[in-house]
Amino acid sequence: MLKYAYFIESINHNPHHNLSLEEALFDNLPEDSIIFYLWQNQHTVVIGKNQNAHKECDLQKIKEDACILARRSTGGGAVYHDLGNLNFSFITSEEFYSLERQSSVILDCLQQFSVQAKLNGRNDIEVDGKKISGNAYLTRDKKKLHHGTLMVHVDTEIMKKYLRPSKLKLQAKGVNSIRSRVINLKDLNPFITVPQIKNSLKIAFENIYQLPLLPLEIPANYNEYYQHYQSEKFIYGSLSNYTHYLEYRFDFGEVNVYYTLKNNKIIHIVSYSDAMDLSIVHNINHFFKGLYLDYNEFQARFQVSNQDYLKELYFMMEEKKNEL
Repeated sequence: MLKYAYFIESINHNPHHNLSLEEALFDNLPEDSIIFYLWQNQHTVVIGKNQNAHKECDLQKIKEDACILARRSTGGGAVYHDLGNLNFSFITSEEFYSLERQSSVILDCLQQFSVQAKLNGRNDIEVDGKKISGNAYLTRDKKKLHHGTLMVHVDTEIMKKYLRPSKLKLQAKGVNSIRSRVINLKDLNPFITVPQIKNSLKIAFENIYQLPLLPLEIPANYNEYYQHYQSEKFIYGSLSNYTHYLEYRFDFGEVNVYYTLKNNKIIHIVSYSDAMDLSIVHNINHFFKGLYLDYNEFQARFQVSNQDYLKELYFMMEEKKNEL
């Protein structure tokens, strides 16, 4: 039985702080409880856990404009945050996790402002086909995180300045469709403000969960998480010398693979993806590392993994193996 609901709001607008706090809360989740966390980032680009920062963003413009680059704990694509955006997080155990219930908190809040929104699939909240919120998820150690954005009055023009959708994504969705799918809540109700949304979210949460929101302190070991999230190694990753590169867009998202072949053997591999499923990049790296580009050896490994995207990537590697 869910006994406790805790609330914490960050007054810090640094994304490294806010994402660190989120993971610290996740790892220190009290028993029989759910945490509701609200936070905002100022002038920030946030990339997915498995994305390639060098490919997804214009790092030069980000640096010139003193924009902050951060990497989150969940999958998916790159997004721009400013103080016109409000981020929310639900953290609880697998036992009490309910995407429907959590999403209802957001939808009921918006209804208070006469905004009739709906959840589209698992990842977006939309109004008449226009995206006002993107969502992402994490499961680890029998706990779950559901976090997302609420675009109140985000500067959507500056968003385009820092993000670089790949050619494959543009071919799949089209430039105009990507730009036209996003809308601010202010465009739907000009009287909406971020403080009002914050207050209404808390009211909606308590109504749906029938539990009072109790205050929660920052975990004592928070600083350990902060050191990790603000480190350049975590944010930018590392790409050592490689001999081959391939990219492909699957139904679940785009995959970029950098690898080194020596005597027809993959001796080093690094993969990136905007897929929501974090396991995909791990599976690719684990499957191909040390593999000879020999169909019989591939088949032996594939019998265990049996993932179609691995087969597709293998055939592309076969085609490229003589390239230098």
